[in-house]
Amino acid sequence: VFESSEMRVMSRGWAAAAVAAGMSVLSAGVAKVNFTFPVSCVSNEESVTSRQSYVNEEDASDIEIVNWSATHACRPATYMEPHSLEEVTALLCDAHRKGTKLRVVGSAISPNGLGLSDEGMLSMVNCNRIRWVDPDTKQICVEAGARVSDVVEHLRPYGLTLQNFASIREQQIGGFIQTGAHGTGAAIPPVDDQVVAFTLITPACGVLKVSADENSELFELARVGLGALGVMGEITLQCVDAHVLQERTIVLTRAQIREQHAERLRNNQHVRYMWIPYEDAVVVVECNPIIIDDCEKKTSQRVTCFEANNIKVNGQTGEQQTSSDQIGHGNRNIQNQHALQPMKNLLLDLRPKMNKSLLENMNFADLRDAILSVSPRDVNVVKRCNKAEAEYWRRLQGITDIGTSDMVLGFECGGQQWVNEVCFPAGTLEHPTFADLKFTTELLDMIEKENIAAPAPIEQRWTRSSTSLMSVASTIDRETSPASTFGLHSWVGIIMYLSTEDSFERKAITNNFFVYRSLVANHLDEKYNAFVHWAKLEVPSNSHSLETLRKRIHHRFPIKRFNYYRQQLDPHSVLSNNFIHSLFDDSHENGGAERNHHTNHNL
Repeated sequence: VFESSEMRVMSRGWAAAAVAAGMSVLSAGVAKVNFTFPVSCVSNEESVTSRQSYVNEEDASDIEIVNWSATHACRPATYMEPHSLEEVTALLCDAHRKGTKLRVVGSAISPNGLGLSDEGMLSMVNCNRIRWVDPDTKQICVEAGARVSDVVEHLRPYGLTLQNFASIREQQIGGFIQTGAHGTGAAIPPVDDQVVAFTLITPACGVLKVSADENSELFELARVGLGALGVMGEITLQCVDAHVLQERTIVLTRAQIREQHAERLRNNQHVRYMWIPYEDAVVVVECNPIIIDDCEKKTSQRVTCFEANNIKVNGQTGEQQTSSDQIGHGNRNIQNQHALQPMKNLLLDLRPKMNKSLLENMNFADLRDAILSVSPRDVNVVKRCNKAEAEYWRRLQGITDIGTSDMVLGFECGGQQWVNEVCFPAGTLEHPTFADLKFTTELLDMIEKENIAAPAPIEQRWTRSSTSLMSVASTIDRETSPASTFGLHSWVGIIMYLSTEDSFERKAITNNFFVYRSLVANHLDEKYNAFVHWAKLEVPSNSHSLETLRKRIHHRFPIKRFNYYRQQLDPHSVLSNNFIHSLFDDSHENGGAERNHHTNHNL
């Protein structure tokens, strides 16, 4: 065990903590390991401060890197963390010359372990500099290892921010873009469409400049390149003016959702639904820009929901808005405790000997995990948990947050979990097909008919179509529905929580989830032309299922062009891992052992 003022890291699994926290590990299998503890993005002139820790030979030979949700792991033979883009270029050139693997990884957040490899890995955590900000064009240039949260903080003094955010802000910008991450907002594209230009560091061709005007086809392919075409170096992003959002939460019935659905998507800048299986309750979270009249409230700070009732918004205080939006009179904490009470009551019913003082300090996500841990595969326990969760949201309705967009758009994802999220077309904002509601209706019907132990929420979000060819949100028929103007895509995610440390239960939950996920895929994916988010797509271990998935992917995406550029830029597949080989190679017999090793991390 290694100690520091910032971090306590254990020898087994220490690399996992390092990746998640932004630490530096230069290589595996050596006695001396360098650590870089979490630092903010630095300017072009500054350097990253490093500290050193040491491990003995036995520990160093047993490094394991685990992804954010603890569902995948690897033991790379080599793990490199260069401190400059020049070092990245040199490392890739050397790997190309030797024919060795060096898979690029960001913060290891992808639920499917997309950046992991047992052969060689390269992290961009130290290539995190801010190159420049141009207030006139509202653009920022950063190195790919810069974290989303640090980029936002650097933009704040300029009155700028990113267009949209996912649920968390700990991603490195490179991984954020390469996987086609997204937030929600029917008129806002996924994050890859924020990219104006970038440099691509390749094993065979060195550093390429890529934009809509230079290497334009590569620009369309490599923005969502899954780390297989090259390593993003410098990235120029289009920003927007910083703004304050007001979040309003309401709970509707399934019938009520259908009544005003199209108008809700059009009238709200950001909206997401949380469907609750076995309950006629849909949590709707709407976020819209507001003007805060109080001059002392700066856009650089979060205005918590505790204060929201007394802040003047567009000339009115929270108390002057509609009664359904009232948040109480000065003590939001009382309302929050009132909302949590159904969850607490259920937990006490299931665990009568529960420590009361411990119970009082648990938040919503803690309570849900504790309830499910009693019997995570028991559909009756799951139903009771979902019922208590629905009541929690009913009691919490109203204005639930006011603050800068980066603060408000993040949300609690829960603990360790298996997730699967698909994306599919839903027409346009002007002419919706309502495929989004049909999909969730069929999904809920299937869950309830099959009596699946499906916890809440089934999360649904929307984006405008992406112009990146490899994005699962790209418009299929570009001639009739240009992605930059009209296309609407919906994203729907299912989940099962790994709410226990018991290895047998975790294996059983994993097996149940894969059955659940397969049922969804078999019933709905083909029908709605749905494709799984690249960072959540699990490579099938069954050869027939793998071949079926490959055929769908090769029919849907320009894989021939993608592979053409792979061959030109990385002919020795330095940057490819089993995920890339299995899904995109013309011959994919190799790599099965690595796939099974990763997917069986929890088994």
